[in-house]
Amino acid sequence: MVMDRLRRSVSYPYRARQKGWEGKVVVAFRLTRDGQAQDVRVVTSSGYALLDDSALAAVQRAAPFSPPLRDTELILPVVYALE
Repeated sequence: MVMDRLRRSVSYPYRARQKGWEGKVVVAFRLTRDGQAQDVRVVTSSGYALLDDSALAAVQRAAPFSPPLRDTELILPVVYALE
């Protein structure tokens, strides 16, 4: 459920599309018992700051998530691919 919600909140930056930038950003965050995303950070960069920043913003937009039973650390990929 977390990944689906995150996937729906991702937007491909216009400038990155124009330049043909693609990549995978691996983000990590702590999902708190109230469903909030805290300590959001990039674990593995795409190589493009614009895509990395967009992935971090997507996590914030997707919150709040369904609350877990306890605080949980999540590490998830955000993929930017032109079709």
